[in-house]
Amino acid sequence: MSIKKKQSRLHQFFETKDGIKIFFISNFKKADPDKPVIIFNYGLVCNTTQWDKQYDFFQKEGFQVVLHDYRFHHRSSSGKNLHDLTIRKIASDINALIKHIGACKVILFGNSMGVNVCLEYMKRYSKKTIAAVFISGSIKPPQEVMFDTNLITYVAPFIEFVQQKLPRLFNTVWRTLFFNPLMIKSTREKGFNKDLVPEEVIVHYLKKIGELAPGVFFQLFKEMNDHKIDSYLSKVNVPVLIIGGNKDKIIPPYLQRILHRKIKKSEIYILKEGSHMPHMEFPDKINKRILSFIDRNID
Repeated sequence: MSIKKKQSRLHQFFETKDGIKIFFISNFKKADPDKPVIIFNYGLVCNTTQWDKQYDFFQKEGFQVVLHDYRFHHRSSSGKNLHDLTIRKIASDINALIKHIGACKVILFGNSMGVNVCLEYMKRYSKKTIAAVFISGSIKPPQEVMFDTNLITYVAPFIEFVQQKLPRLFNTVWRTLFFNPLMIKSTREKGFNKDLVPEEVIVHYLKKIGELAPGVFFQLFKEMNDHKIDSYLSKVNVPVLIIGGNKDKIIPPYLQRILHRKIKKSEIYILKEGSHMPHMEFPDKINKRILSFIDRNID
């Protein structure tokens, strides 16, 4: 399955039925229908750079690969109504993207909220998915499990209340908050293995969050809390590799084990020193583990 290819990143757009322009990067113009396409899906208010090491690795291995921005995110356009930003709509956009590029076989990669996105797509448009890789995902509401506490259940509504009552002030604080040294330090310690991820990566990550409207975060956080996908897990009938970090403070690793128990054809790989972004911290280990999983499960 491995045919080495020259690296390429084609920047493209397509328009959804409801008028949203979706930005995506691929290493092809039109997909070869006989070969699988890997589609990377990032987490809550993240960006495509979290998948750079995977995009480059799997491209070199001869795979067709796609990075994309969700609606209301970065280079994709926004709609008039923030309530059009839903996990179901994002899944629909992925389906439209797959049709646009002419893919017939899809391998879905998801990190954190991206796992919810993958599962929603698989539930609604299951025929083209031949395998999936879930990293640091949770089927439980994040407000109940983040940092192994339910404190955010009480904090998030208060923050949203302030945002609604003082939008101009809140938006200014939101845009500049991510350049605060305390925020950089806290994010590096809580969300990553600080010994493995350079500070400049954290700064870039936070800068990209600051580019998004605060409402995007609150809307998708609600979506994740309301996403009822548990009953679908027993119906997943494709191979799934579940990956987590033993030091993930955002989504504790026991949640990966729950996914593993509920998905029949799943394998699990927990990295001892991994955090919420193990694919960024241990790209060589994870890429080789995923490649082995694909080689063993896909003809």
